[in-house]
Amino acid sequence: MSPKPNLNLEPKDLELFRKIGVSEGVLEMAKICRVTDAEACELLSRNSDSLRPIDGILFPYIDPNTGYVNSRRLRLDKPFQDEKGKPVKYLASAMDPRHLYFPWMFKHRPDWKVILVEAEKTVLSIVSEMGKNDGEFMPVGMGGCWGFRGKTGKELQPDGSCEPEKGVLHELDLLKGREVYIMLDANVATRREVWFAEQDLAAELRVRDCDVRICRLPQIEGVNGPDDLIGRDSNLFYQVLKTAKKADSVDAFNEEFVFVRKPQSIIDLRNMNTLTVDQFKQLTANRFYSTGQRNKDGNIVKKPIAPAWLQWNGRKEVPEMTYKPGQGRIVDGKLNRWQQWGCEPLPGDVGPWKDLLDRIFGDSVAIDHRAKKISKRQWFEQWAAYPLQHPGRKLKQCVDLWGVQTGTGKGTVANSLCRIYGENASPISASQLTKNFNVWMLDKQFVFADEITGNEKEGDKRRVADLLKPMITREKVSIEQKYIDEYRIDDTMNYIFNSNRSNAFFLEDTDRRFFVHEVRCGKPEFGYFKKYYDWLDRENGASFLFHHLLHLDTSAYDPDADAPVDEDRENMIDAGRSQAERWVRDLKEEPEQILGVKGPTSIPLPKSSRRSTLKAGRILRKLAWA
Repeated sequence: MSPKPNLNLEPKDLELFRKIGVSEGVLEMAKICRVTDAEACELLSRNSDSLRPIDGILFPYIDPNTGYVNSRRLRLDKPFQDEKGKPVKYLASAMDPRHLYFPWMFKHRPDWKVILVEAEKTVLSIVSEMGKNDGEFMPVGMGGCWGFRGKTGKELQPDGSCEPEKGVLHELDLLKGREVYIMLDANVATRREVWFAEQDLAAELRVRDCDVRICRLPQIEGVNGPDDLIGRDSNLFYQVLKTAKKADSVDAFNEEFVFVRKPQSIIDLRNMNTLTVDQFKQLTANRFYSTGQRNKDGNIVKKPIAPAWLQWNGRKEVPEMTYKPGQGRIVDGKLNRWQQWGCEPLPGDVGPWKDLLDRIFGDSVAIDHRAKKISKRQWFEQWAAYPLQHPGRKLKQCVDLWGVQTGTGKGTVANSLCRIYGENASPISASQLTKNFNVWMLDKQFVFADEITGNEKEGDKRRVADLLKPMITREKVSIEQKYIDEYRIDDTMNYIFNSNRSNAFFLEDTDRRFFVHEVRCGKPEFGYFKKYYDWLDRENGASFLFHHLLHLDTSAYDPDADAPVDEDRENMIDAGRSQAERWVRDLKEEPEQILGVKGPTSIPLPKSSRRSTLKAGRILRKLAWA
């Protein structure tokens, strides 16, 4: 089937293009047309779905070498959500490899500068604008900020089958040696994943010997893409082109790096890695800038960017760093090291999560700080939700889920929350708690320590307990990294532990920080966790869970109160006591029976070394029993 004749567009379609300056002549040359659901299904090799009709505006993709259509993409009249809950606004051909969107005249203008943009309609808007003003800029669309990557073909496997081959689109080679302007949508300034795409695209163009320049759209209400800017004021569009920064320039390094005065270091903004000056120079050793001068052979002289940037008085600098979850990159003049959430909240089914909590907690109850009974499941879920609703809030309680039986789902509870925090979560081992360097604490909101065994010596467990007490409640943490001076930063970490023994932690009688729950359920049926993780990772369950916790009622939860008390915590306190401490406890509770003051029997001091006996004596004196 061939698409309908050009300009079968409806008045609403023509108005859409008119607002962004696209002429009817350009629409006709680009073969833009409207298609019905049946036509779209055939052209895009997709099955018809009466619940999701795909009527819309069709954008044919033209091979820049042959001039023939090599693929198509459809702008839907009625966007919908896919099975993962993500909005779908465009559909591409299910059978074709991915392509860049070239204007029909691309191969005839090899000397024009190229503007890489996201949307097809932006390409048409710029083509129309260039036609009005005899401009020499050639727009090329990518179909999204990551559209320069995708399925490039099929790769033959050893067993004879074919798998999709993915990578950078081969058509990017057609831009080799050109002057290329990257002009992504305005959200590149607010969404890190878009900024990552911009930096990755610049790197790919750089290895193709392109003269790369970075454009930034102004933050104006109602302006998302360059087409919106052209429709609003084309002069602003030309101003954006005029002020574009060279990707390989001293000035452009301010988009990638920032110099911190205390501790003296350089931060790579792409991943927040902390670099020494030497590490920074090694990382950027293959980056040069043009001096604008020529040597005796007539070649442009290039010099390393890193030394020039370090010596430049315009380099981006901050006095120090901070960590403020949920806030912008610069807070009170300081560099905010917080990275984005691991997923975006979306409404959806959280049945698997609720079922998991039902398994882990059952109908167990505890006593809260108000001396009232409270469901342990309810308290835990509010504990998990509160720091998501109040980013950066330090809770005065930590959680320990323990149970002798393995494979019950203790770790799955914590892993589910880690998906929400993304890079701001830190799974650690028990040994990391006592290491000299604590870089695992850097940039973290949520810490998950798995498989705390309780096999350590008594002295080691007490040392870990002494370390944990301030960690759970402190407001600042000192970060110790190799080759970097020690520095202090906000501590927003909240902790959850998994253990398989009741004596994994040494808790004192007066401990108020630990919420302890013994997981008594057995292993679930075969396939339970595969189904759960399919929901969590493949069916957008993490986003659904994020949305659920953001909207959970936490009005009854107090982040500063003592952790609820029940038999599970009392058992862990008792399991951590030494023989001497148990004897002193019994003495305090039943002194007459222990000391033999009344009655024919008495309980003697347990057999132990002289050292333990002296220790018991010290405890007695401390309790004023001696």
